Amino acid sequence: MIVRALHFHVFNERLLHPMRIHTTLVMDMESEVAEMQNAGVRKFCNGVHELIGDAAPIGDNPDVFWFKYRCRENSCGWHLSFYGGFDVYVLTSSRWASSSSSL
Repeated sequence: MIVRALHFHVFNERLLHPMRIHTTLVMDMESEVAEMQNAGVRKFCNGVHELIGDAAPIGDNPDVFWFKYRCRENSCGWHLSFYGGFDVYVLTSSRWASSSSSL
């Protein structure tokens, strides 16, 4: 995953923590629980966005790709923005390391 590479680039260490990944562009439109799942995805993405706050975008060519991140305590939030407005939100946390069911 690109976040592992970015983490190494930024911190010069491997990212060993589990991560959760979502994007608001891939939403459930058909299942019986679509509304609940989509609300959860929006809540996750908004939470990562709030964690990152006003961090400055990083990237040599922001028209093609940029990213932001902020780490607090045992977790890091990442916002990756790809060409065309494809936004990906990632949360990594050492708290999930002992529970593979959280992935």
